[in-house]
Amino acid sequence: RVLFRSQNIGVNGARMTSSAQLVDALARDAKLDKPALVWLSLIGNDVCNGHPGFDHMTKPDDFYSHAMESLSRLDDMLPQGSTVVSLALFDGELLYDTMHAKQHPVGSTYRDLYEFMNCLEENPCWGWLNANATNRQLTTQRSNELNNVYRNISHTAQFKNINYLFYAPNWADIFSQYKMQGHDLSNLIEAVDGFHPSQTGNAILSWNFWQWLEKEHPEVLGEVNPHNAEIDAMFFNK
Repeated sequence: RVLFRSQNIGVNGARMTSSAQLVDALARDAKLDKPALVWLSLIGNDVCNGHPGFDHMTKPDDFYSHAMESLSRLDDMLPQGSTVVSLALFDGELLYDTMHAKQHPVGSTYRDLYEFMNCLEENPCWGWLNANATNRQLTTQRSNELNNVYRNISHTAQFKNINYLFYAPNWADIFSQYKMQGHDLSNLIEAVDGFHPSQTGNAILSWNFWQWLEKEHPEVLGEVNPHNAEIDAMFFNK
């Protein structure tokens, strides 16, 4: 028998230093399961927190050691031929650029809301949701350093069961294309906090990710489901 499972073990606020605990919650059988496609998406929490300054951001060396710990655990538990894809940290300066001058539902601008949350040390991302351009740029610098850790692992690390990929979309291009279609960029960001991706933003990221897989790494998607025509007839042809 062969088991097929889909599992979501994501939690809000996860960062690389806690990722091994999430990996331990993964339910997979290396002998019975088909090769897995694992999406390791931390997006920004390694640089995002409510603490002023940069001391609470994950350092590149720590990021590397914890990433390798998590990937090694995945390599031990996943069937041979599995693929793990890490998503690059977000280009967080797009958040402030897009939202700061707009009116938040409570009535103030997002800029004022961000600064108020900074005063309370309750901002979900002090570094990027910050009126100080230097702070935003330095946060991006650390984010780029962590993305380079991912990139280095994808170029140098060897695993026995998994193929490791690093997916680094051009976030600015995604935003630009959406705007060129005549849409308001704020649609891509959750209105309540001006920080997390909206449902629209998640859908567009998913579409871009799938297009990348189909074009660059179609082998990881496995065989075409022989029942696709039946599924279409059942759900989409009515």
